[in-house]
This record gives sequence, structure tokens and C-alpha cells, in this order.
Amino acid sequence: MATSTNTGLVIAAVPIDPAFHGNPQEFFDHIVERMSIIAPFGISTFTDGNTMPQSNQGPWLRGGMQWWVWDYALATYVPLDISASLDPPYRVSPTVPSDTLVPLWLQCTAGYDNFLQAYLYTAGAWRPLLAIIQSGPTLSRPLVPVDFQRYYDTDIECEIWWERGVWRTTSGVQGDVKPVMWATLAEALDRNPGWVEIGSATGGGAASYRGRVIGVASKDAPGSGGTDDLPVSAGITKREVGDHVGAETHTLLEAEMPAHRHGIPAGRSVKTTLGGGAGDDGNAYNYEAFLDSGGDQPHANIQPTLFLYCLRKL
Repeated sequence: MATSTNTGLVIAAVPIDPAFHGNPQEFFDHIVERMSIIAPFGISTFTDGNTMPQSNQGPWLRGGMQWWVWDYALATYVPLDISASLDPPYRVSPTVPSDTLVPLWLQCTAGYDNFLQAYLYTAGAWRPLLAIIQSGPTLSRPLVPVDFQRYYDTDIECEIWWERGVWRTTSGVQGDVKPVMWATLAEALDRNPGWVEIGSATGGGAASYRGRVIGVASKDAPGSGGTDDLPVSAGITKREVGDHVGAETHTLLEAEMPAHRHGIPAGRSVKTTLGGGAGDDGNAYNYEAFLDSGGDQPHANIQPTLFLYCLRKL
């Protein structure tokens, strides 16, 4: 027989009917019918609180949330197991569940070591359950974010996530380069967390990158250890990553000028002797004056170009 515990309850009864007649069983039933168990004022049938009772005080409602009962074998309270009366709130499996009574399925890898996607069974099919991420102004970003926690910043109108210890845009990968159309560099950087100006030393850039048009390289950078050397079309020079070529203006050298002739004024002839000579009209003409008529000025060598701030993702 289990150990009895004083609960503080009392038994109350009313007198037996003097006119009772019956056999012993009926007499017993007659007594029981006139009895009741009463809890005196202040006596509770269970214990409520955060501290576990040291003896059996009846069921214990721990913290107002969990039911615990006394285990006589262990001489302590243990959680009340009601799992048999509850349906699981979701299914976890790498394959599609055959049971659709529980409408939430958490798909995982075959080894049950990685969560993949949540599905909701609705309209006769398992459909991906898409979550809406937290959003708000910059000042409301999570104070203690976890790795890859996402947030939509309404001030900069951009989805960001916590990655490598800082907030970065979810778009782009490390090393990406993009032009952005903002009037100031400060605005461009504010709108693109995790990016730096392409010439910034922080991003491994150089001031010489600025003001240049970006072209397609065909060879790995010197000293990088790479061996890629890609073919190019005829008439195209192979360029290594980081090569700087070209100039905005250029003054043609004599060797760069095409072969050509200069005309002589109509009706006049000159000697081909340098320094000039007498013409047919008896006047002296300077031969070099007809040849040396250029201004020797550099000409623009840049194609029509729109210049924007260029950013690099860290």
C-alpha cells in the first residue's frame, strides 16, 4: 500500500436513517451516501509556486505552467507526462509525411542534422511556409543579432543580415563590384552596408582605380598564384587583373601620323630645297611653312562615359 499523506481534508457525514432496513451491503452503501470529503478553509488540493515541495503535497503546479506529481519510488516530484493525450504540433522528417492530420512539416536532411524548410498542409498539398522577416528603421535593428539573422531596414529600403560580425546587404558576395547612382559617397555607403568605395584601402583597393572604365581581364593577377590565361578575340590585347592602361588625352607623335602630302597654293611653285626659294613669280616661299601648320595639342581620347561611385563588397 502506498504511503499515506495528510492532506488536511476531513470527512463529514449525516446520521443514519432510523427507519433503515436492508442487508449489510445496502447498509454500507447507505453510510457512504451520507458521507462527503470537505477541505477546511485555506486547504488547497494542489501546490502552486516555483519551489519544489520537499514532501508529497499533492499535485504541484510549477510556476503556474507545468504540472508535477510525487513519485514515491524516487521520493521527489517529476513532470506529469501527458504526451499520450496530445498530438505532436509538427512532423520532422526528410521525406513527405503520409499523415496530414498534423498540418505542419519541418523538412530536414537525411541525417536529421540540418533544417531545410517548413511546409503547411493546405488545399490538399504541402506548400512552403514563407516567413515575414522583422522590419523597421535603422535604430530598431536587433541589438544582439545572431549569425545570418535577417532584417529589412525601412530607412535605407534594403534587406540586410548579420554576417561576419556586421550588418551587410543580403545581395552580393565578397569581392563583387557595382556602380551606384547617388549624389554623394556618404549616401551610397549608407544605403549599402558591408560595401566600401572601390579605391578604399579598407577594401584592398587603390586610389589609381578611381576615374577609370572597368574592362574584362583575361589573365590572373601577377603574384596571385593563379594560372588562368584565357583566349581573346583577334586584335584584343590580353590584360591581367589590375592592369592600368589608357589615357584621357594624347598628343600624336610623328611616327603615329599617317603618310600624307600637303598642298601648294594654286599657280605657285616652290623649290623642294628646305629653307625656301624663288617661285615662278619671283617671290620667295618657305617650304616648311606649308608643312608645319599643326598646333601640336593633345586631343581627347575618352569615349562618352557616365561616371558613378563604384563600390566593392567586403
